[in-house]
Amino acid sequence: MVQKKLSHHSINHMFFSAKRSGTSLVELIVVLGISSLMVGGAFAWFASQRVSEFYNQMRQIESEISLAQSSINTSELVGDNAGCHSSGRAGCPIGNGQQVFASLVSVNSTAGGEKQMTIDYLRAKTDPDTHRIQSSGIGSTNQARTISFIDQVKYVGSRTVTGTCAQSYNDWTRVGLTGVPTPGPDSIAFRHDPNTMNHFAGAAPSTYLEWGGDDPSSKFGIIPSFSSLPCAVMWEFESEEQVGSNPRFTAEIVFDIRNRSIKLQTR
Repeated sequence: MVQKKLSHHSINHMFFSAKRSGTSLVELIVVLGISSLMVGGAFAWFASQRVSEFYNQMRQIESEISLAQSSINTSELVGDNAGCHSSGRAGCPIGNGQQVFASLVSVNSTAGGEKQMTIDYLRAKTDPDTHRIQSSGIGSTNQARTISFIDQVKYVGSRTVTGTCAQSYNDWTRVGLTGVPTPGPDSIAFRHDPNTMNHFAGAAPSTYLEWGGDDPSSKFGIIPSFSSLPCAVMWEFESEEQVGSNPRFTAEIVFDIRNRSIKLQTR
């Protein structure tokens, strides 16, 4: 057999080729490492954005509810036409012998309604002599507006606490609760005079006594509980995005009915 003798030039060529190949592998590892860090950072940024979007939307919802609570102190609303300035007040949301009775915040977990909230203002007819609210004179001023939620936020239902009320419900959360919230429409009303918070599982009634009448504070703690004056109400919200079968983000807004306070909790 004839053996081929390697020249000095051939050996140097092989050595430097191997050296160049080794350097390319190191470079490839570095590039892949940097790329993985960039991809991981992008995912972390995207996740933080989703968290911020959810929490910001919930804070906006809380802000709109608080605004509805504070805006009941108005005695006038924007009218539909110039008739508001006439003696008959034709076309006005608040007519002669009427007052702004309450603001009404409504949500609905039914498909198609779970991603919005409605705020309306209610009027009440008063007796021209006594100025007391008439028994069945409560109705809408037709000044409702709708707040749409971002894509990933939805309302899922409510829970109520009835009977003897605790001192406060600021620490009430959905964590550890069993069962599911009550689905369907739900409303919280902020009454003007007296300053009261009411709850309705659906539309607000037109009958004055169903709101607690002139002395709603006397209706707390009675057995059976007065339907529109429970101790507290919790509205539960979730993200559309899920981890397995569970929502990625959850939140609740707790209405302490007796203390007339609102508390947002997110996680």
